[in-house]
Amino acid sequence: MKPRIMIGVLIALLALLAGGAYLVYGRGIMPAAGRATPQPVLAGAPAETGSRVAVQGKVAPARSVTLSLLTGGLVAEIPVGEGDLVEKGQLLLRLGTERQLVALGEARAGLAVAKAQLERARLGPKAEDIAVAEAAVEVARAGVRAAESAAEVTRAGVETAQGVVMVARAGVGVAEGGVAIAQAGLLRARVGATEQDVRIAERRVEQAKNALWGAQSQRDAICGQKGGTTAAQGTCDSAKAGVQRAEEEVRIAELTLQQVKAGPRAEDVGVAQAQVVQAKGQITAAEAQVAQAQGQLATATAQITQTQSQLAIARAQIAQAEAALARAKVGPSAEEIAVYEAQVQQSEAVLARTQQALSETDLYAPFSGLVAALNASVGEQVSAGGPVIQLADVSAWQIQTDDLTELQVGRVKEGDRVTLTLEAIPDLELAGKVTRIRPIGENKRGDITYTVIITPDRQDSRLKWNMTAIVAFIGQ
Repeated sequence: MKPRIMIGVLIALLALLAGGAYLVYGRGIMPAAGRATPQPVLAGAPAETGSRVAVQGKVAPARSVTLSLLTGGLVAEIPVGEGDLVEKGQLLLRLGTERQLVALGEARAGLAVAKAQLERARLGPKAEDIAVAEAAVEVARAGVRAAESAAEVTRAGVETAQGVVMVARAGVGVAEGGVAIAQAGLLRARVGATEQDVRIAERRVEQAKNALWGAQSQRDAICGQKGGTTAAQGTCDSAKAGVQRAEEEVRIAELTLQQVKAGPRAEDVGVAQAQVVQAKGQITAAEAQVAQAQGQLATATAQITQTQSQLAIARAQIAQAEAALARAKVGPSAEEIAVYEAQVQQSEAVLARTQQALSETDLYAPFSGLVAALNASVGEQVSAGGPVIQLADVSAWQIQTDDLTELQVGRVKEGDRVTLTLEAIPDLELAGKVTRIRPIGENKRGDITYTVIITPDRQDSRLKWNMTAIVAFIGQ
C-alpha cells in the first residue's frame, strides 16, 4: 500500500475513534465509583451496548391531573395553596354563586307553580272558578252591548255628517248665484242705462203727470161744491192729499228720468264691485264649510270602522268567555292534566340543572395528593375548561422516557426489567419494570421516538417531580 493511502486510512480511523469517545464520555454520564452501571449510559440520545439500551427519563407521579371547572365565573375562595397536601373530596376552589342561586330560586318557584297547577287540575272544577267564568261571560256580553251602542252612535254621526256636507254644498251653490247676480249688477253699473231704460223712465213721468191731472180734477170737483157738510169737507181734504201724492210721484219719476239719462256713477260702480267681492268671499266661506263637513264625515266614517272592529272583538271575547265557562264546568281533560304533568317534569329538570350548575362552582380533589400548581387567584375571572389546579399523587412515582427510537423500541416490551439511577441522588439505584409502551410515536429532533413508562419496585422519599433518571433496559 502506498504511504499516502496509509495516511488517509489512519486519519479516518482516528476520526471515528474520537467521535465514539465524544458520544460515550463527552456527552454521556460517567459511572459512579464503586457501583455497577449499565454500559454505555446515554444523556442526549440512547446508547447501546450489545442488545442493551440506556436512555434518559424523568421522574413523574404515577397519577396527576390538571383540574378545571365546567363553568366560568369569579373566584370567590381558594382554601389551599401550592405544595399543600389535600385529601380526596377536599374543597380546592370555589366560584361566586350569586347568579346560580338566583336561577335556583327561580327554578324552585317554577316547580312550585307547576305542581300547584297540576294539583288544581286533578281536583276538578270549583264553584268559585265557575262563578268567575260566568262573571267573565256577563262582562263580555256587556262589552258587546256597549260596542253595539257605540256603532249605532257612529252610524248616526255619519248620517249627520253627510247631511252637513249636503247643506254646505248647497251653500256653495247659493254663493255662486250671488256672485253671478253681483257681477251682473257690476256690469250694468259700468255700462249705464239703455235706450229702453230711458223710454221706460219717460213713460213713468208721463204716467205720474196723468195721475196728477186726474187727482187735481177730482179735487176741483169735490172742493168746488158750496154748502158742503162735514163729510164733504173730509172728502175734499182727502182729494187734496191725493193731489199731493200725485205731485210727489211726478217729481220722483222726473228725478229717475234724469238719473237714467245722466249715465253710470263712480260710486255705483264701487258699490257693485264691493258686492262682487263680498259674494266671492261667501263662496270661499261656503267651500271652507264643505271641507270642514267632509273632514267630519271622514272622521265619522273612521270611527264607525273602529267601532265595528271593537264590536267584532267583543263578540269574539264573549265566545271565548262562554267556551271558558263550559270548560270550567266540565273540568280539565286527561290531555290537559298530561300537559300539567309534563310541565312539572320540565320544571323538575330545570331545577336539577340549576342545582348541577350550582355544584359546578366548587372544585374538589378527586384523590389525595399534592397541589403542584395553582393557576388562579381570588377575584380573578376564570373560564370554563381553563386549567386552574394541577394535582399529583406523590405517594407513588414512575419514570417516563421518550428517548427510544423506532429502531430501539422493538427490543423493549412490557414487563422488561430495568435499572434506574439518578443524577441528583448518586447513591440511589432502583430496580423496576416496563409497565407501558405508548403505541404512537412522535417526531423528536428528526427521529420518531416512543414514550415508555417504568414503575420502580420500591418508592423512595427523596424522589422529586422531573428529576432526571438514567434508564438501563436489561430485558427479562
